[in-house]
Amino acid sequence: MNQTSVRKVEGDAAPSKELRIAALRAQMAQIAPVLEPDHHQHSEHSQAEQHSYTEREVVALGADLRDIFPHGGLKRRAVALMDSPALLAVEMLAHISSAGLFSAVLGWPELSYAGISESGGQLDRIIAVPEPGAQIWEAAAILAEGLDAIFINSEQATLTPSRARPFLAKVRHGKAAVIVLGTHIPTSWMDIRAQITGFRGIGYGTGRIKSIDMQVTTTVKGIAREKRITIGHRPHLYAV
Repeated sequence: MNQTSVRKVEGDAAPSKELRIAALRAQMAQIAPVLEPDHHQHSEHSQAEQHSYTEREVVALGADLRDIFPHGGLKRRAVALMDSPALLAVEMLAHISSAGLFSAVLGWPELSYAGISESGGQLDRIIAVPEPGAQIWEAAAILAEGLDAIFINSEQATLTPSRARPFLAKVRHGKAAVIVLGTHIPTSWMDIRAQITGFRGIGYGTGRIKSIDMQVTTTVKGIAREKRITIGHRPHLYAV
């Protein structure tokens, strides 16, 4: 992540849990202060009310993805499970940060932040905690208080029942949409799966990959929605 503006926090570098927590809160305060709930007065403008609801309850995604997500995005104060190539997380982070929202990525040192930037994302709106160590769930809970989306790669840190209760309570009382890879959480509201189906731009021993096709599936309460998306240079049709 050299030569990027991603805000990086090393979880194991601080000498104590208290200092790690203080560092995370300081990073969060710099880019996204915790907002007080917005109490809107009753209005006759139903469209404005719906827009306000969406902002408060959903982290919106880009046009390629929003039609397979309820209300067009990720539900705030809830956990979604993801089993997909990292490329989908890169695309989601690009959409979220380019919309002016703030995210954090924990436990994912190999994630391509260059790819986020190339897809139009704003790296200064992302906090990266590549090596959070054993405190990954505590760190995620703190960041969920004030950020809009938290991506957790938990393959090296199991969420035990004793740790799940306080973590989920923090998520419910925060404002972030939480996306978890590598751990099953029974109270998750959505499963997100994706599979790479093709590459564009390469021929027989020539060319380079310009874009990648993916089949994305979201499942909520047993109802699945599917869509094929293209990440990278979109194909164009020309009249001849």
